[in-house]
Amino acid sequence: MDDEDWQCLLTDLNQACLASIPYIVANPPPELGMQQFVDRHSSSPMAQVAIAATAGHATWLGMPPATQEQITSAEQRLDVTLPSTYTAFLRISNGFLMPGQSTSSILPVELIAHLGDDHTDVARFYRESLDSWPSAMWALSYPLPWCKHRRLGTPCFNRMDQNVD
Repeated sequence: MDDEDWQCLLTDLNQACLASIPYIVANPPPELGMQQFVDRHSSSPMAQVAIAATAGHATWLGMPPATQEQITSAEQRLDVTLPSTYTAFLRISNGFLMPGQSTSSILPVELIAHLGDDHTDVARFYRESLDSWPSAMWALSYPLPWCKHRRLGTPCFNRMDQNVD
């Protein structure tokens, strides 16, 4: 996805998420609501977006775009080259809050970390699961339903054994 695709997708996602906020506020999830996000990332500007969303004042659930310096700094800190689709997202919104039954987010580039840094148990389980999966599983293609976006027109397919941008 390029910058234009991300802009279109995030605009639509923003509208859908904002429409769901009154329900979420009236029926907060038991453990993974916006308050838990605020508590966990209290120093992040995204916490302020969550607070504004809960109060009904948010109009955009994303963050201002990341600078190239922020992206480069994260790549150096993590010792990786970030995928081009992710950097295209970051050029539109350096993080995005998606309230729902659980509050999901795409973290700002300064908060991303290797999975094992913050979630050692999940990373260990994932590695062990990969070791036990038959090699044929990696040959399967699977659809990514959220990629069937009105602008893109056709569903995206990702091969589990490829790095797809």
